[in-house]
Amino acid sequence: MSNAIAERYTELFNNDRQAVRALLACSAALQLDDETACEAVELVAQSNGSSRALMRRVKKLGCVWKEWNGMWHVSEDVRSGLFELLEELPEDTIRELRGHLAQKADARAAALIDATDQFGAHQKLQARFEAAYQRLLIPKDSEKGANELAELWRESPRSAGRRMSATSNAIWNQVAPTRSAFTSPRPVIPSSAMAHTVASGPR
Repeated sequence: MSNAIAERYTELFNNDRQAVRALLACSAALQLDDETACEAVELVAQSNGSSRALMRRVKKLGCVWKEWNGMWHVSEDVRSGLFELLEELPEDTIRELRGHLAQKADARAAALIDATDQFGAHQKLQARFEAAYQRLLIPKDSEKGANELAELWRESPRSAGRRMSATSNAIWNQVAPTRSAFTSPRPVIPSSAMAHTVASGPR
């Protein structure tokens, strides 16, 4: 079902290769700001200076959920449907994209290191989850990503930990078939649905 939904969104671009690649680039992230999205689009679509225009086209799609703080993401059903298309891109491109998304998430988490309010703590959790998730999908960094996700699970409040456990199978079933290079054992990890669940409010 999700593949059919994702296909409808790619068809909206009428075989515009750069626009489809821009959508794939944005779908790789669990959470984006405009700057990160433009950088991701530039990496994947090789847009030669048109990355902001392509990003805006993606952001106008009905599958994009915008948050009050300027962050946004491609909806889970479309994102999961685009996963296989994204994995068909050159390996070097995927590795560079996911590495960049991990670095940007690390920077967001570092900026919130002293946050003590509940909203700041949630934002930090989301950023740390993003970084770990992206590393899990980079073969050479997959063990580090799995360890970071397990650490997040241990550190999270009990209610969030239960949500992580309940949804771990879904994310593993998505990524494992495409990553035979995984060397780490199957971790107990949260899904992107959990990451958005712990956000400050509804989309």
